[in-house]
Amino acid sequence: MPQPITQGPEGERMVEYLGTRVVLRVRSEQSGGRFSTVEVWSPKGPAFGPPLHIDAHDEHFYVLDGTVTFQTAAGRWRAVAGSSVYVPEGALHTFANLDPEPSRLLVTFSPGQGFERYFEDLAALLKGVAGMTPDVMASVAALGAQYGVEVKGPPIGPA
Repeated sequence: MPQPITQGPEGERMVEYLGTRVVLRVRSEQSGGRFSTVEVWSPKGPAFGPPLHIDAHDEHFYVLDGTVTFQTAAGRWRAVAGSSVYVPEGALHTFANLDPEPSRLLVTFSPGQGFERYFEDLAALLKGVAGMTPDVMASVAALGAQYGVEVKGPPIGPA
């Protein structure tokens, strides 16, 4: 049975790729696999976001700072600080910081299933990469497939 989780910043791990920083706040093993949570810091936009995809888990996004553009099958909209976005398992979606200011998101994955490790692997894959070429996108899609992510299209760009 998992125990209550309390940790300061010293217990967290940060990874970086293409200017984006991801802080691993709660790992799946800490919650008994129930959920994991990361904090995503995006630089001034337009910044890298994930390709259009479907996940094998639910995701909840909370915009802490800035504005983040989300896209689903229903369309595209801008979520400002204080906005909450829920994406159920199997729903087509993506997001990106397309605004001129940095943004910060808190993202929870349920069930956890170790998905936070995807960001560690993504950072290793993109180390030294300057941009998203077709070959790099193919590698990102292959990595995502290992974590239950099915890529359906490219990342979003400015509207």
